[in-house]
Amino acid sequence: LAAFGPGNVEWEITTETHDVTASDDHVVALVTATATREGKTFVYNTAEIVHLRDGKITERWAFSDDTAAIVDFFA
Repeated sequence: LAAFGPGNVEWEITTETHDVTASDDHVVALVTATATREGKTFVYNTAEIVHLRDGKITERWAFSDDTAAIVDFFA
């Protein structure tokens, strides 16, 4: 379980990782995220993909099941 967001924001995202697969260059994590903002809760699924180079993350992509709903929730 992880939480995201700087300490002074009015939202929080916690995650539950369902599965992770990796190669030498990439890691893919299938995640359910729960966002909380202004007393409301929103749950969505996402695939988090990172590109690795020399043991460091050099790129990150995220694909959700409903990007428009995520944008609306945080608007």
